[in-house]
Amino acid sequence: MAKAVVEVHKEVSIQIFFCQIITARRNLAIQYAARLSPRSPKFQWPSPPSLLLAVQAHLEDDLFLSNEGLVPAPNEYQRVFLKTLIDRLSDALAQASDLGDDSELEVDERLFCRYTALLSSASSPSLGLRAGPPPPSTIQYLYSRPTSRLPIDKGEGDHGRPSILHDLNSILLQEAGTMISRGTTGLRTWEASLALASHILASFQSSPSPSSEQDQKFSLWHSIVRPGARVLELGSGVGMLGVLCAQLQSDFHLAQQEGSSDPTLEPAQVYMTDVPGDVLQALSDTVERNNLSTSGHVHVAPLDWIELSKSSREEEVSDMKGQRIPAPDASELQTWLKSVAPTTILATDVAFDPLLCGPLAKTVRFALEAGEARKLQEVRQESRKEDSEPAVTAYIAIPVRNPETYAVFLQALRTISSPLPFTAQLFLCELRKLTIFHASVCRDGSSEL
Repeated sequence: MAKAVVEVHKEVSIQIFFCQIITARRNLAIQYAARLSPRSPKFQWPSPPSLLLAVQAHLEDDLFLSNEGLVPAPNEYQRVFLKTLIDRLSDALAQASDLGDDSELEVDERLFCRYTALLSSASSPSLGLRAGPPPPSTIQYLYSRPTSRLPIDKGEGDHGRPSILHDLNSILLQEAGTMISRGTTGLRTWEASLALASHILASFQSSPSPSSEQDQKFSLWHSIVRPGARVLELGSGVGMLGVLCAQLQSDFHLAQQEGSSDPTLEPAQVYMTDVPGDVLQALSDTVERNNLSTSGHVHVAPLDWIELSKSSREEEVSDMKGQRIPAPDASELQTWLKSVAPTTILATDVAFDPLLCGPLAKTVRFALEAGEARKLQEVRQESRKEDSEPAVTAYIAIPVRNPETYAVFLQALRTISSPLPFTAQLFLCELRKLTIFHASVCRDGSSEL
């Protein structure tokens, strides 16, 4: 009997250790794909050190072979990563030796060979002949698909990635070479997008089952993916947040089709916008890179807040209740916003220039009003109660880098809203305060923040 109990404990211990190995490999791959600096205190290395020794045999396949699905990293990032990895493996071996482990463990030879080859290429004379910044590099954000509740085929998301990552969605972004140096990726550029993205995914985790739509319809995640949703992103930049929304919408729509006999379910839409020029082209490239260019529910469009603000500066009139309404000769941008009539508005890291804060606030106001007007029209046409649908809402994530600029942005929001106190949710991101504002249109036409 005692022997059987010992065997059971041994088997359980083996299973636990196997799960720890899978988790460690998975975490390393996710951080490596996102080009998180291995020297950063935020990088989560396997612990205890013996776990790192146990996973090293898998790292050549998991991280460095392009046919395994991860986008190849720049040579400089690989070099810094391998240097840090080998140093940590050496420390782990020393600790094992101090504890009396006389097993013949050593650093994986393939890791040494790869590191040596990278050192040789870095010291090549031809490298110094290349002028200018390093070439652009593609980074890859991996996040958990909502498979726990949505019946999505696991095979659809594989794309050749290692089995430890088969259940993850992938977002591919291309950043300028100057943002990826010495093993860092300029991740701070995307801190607000990442924070709001995490907020969206967390709102799914905290929402009830998709079958209970009445209970969950006010969650941010559901407001993005529900049938008929129209998500407008302001200042999309390279498009990380917009791609996330598009992928979540596609997954949810597929699940809805599989679980419903109604073939007329209208898929959600996402509109990614920025100023015309190179930024908008980069945004279009991101959409194509993530296989969304042929999707009928993903749109890329120019939207200049300053032009929108100029066109309406002298064209606003008031109705009998004192509410501001656009004049009949509203600009093409306002007309476009009316045609989009967003149900949810997203913006991240957009208050970086005091001169843009006013136009941004006005753009948010116009978008809220356009969405609310469409909502009221649809409610009346279908004879529904006004409060049966969630309010048109804007979520703006702003990192507090410059207090003066931040104050200008707050004042701009107060200018276009009713004189109500602000409610905000504070997040700590990259050691800076990040504020996520929640704004919606009140029934009297004023904006509530």
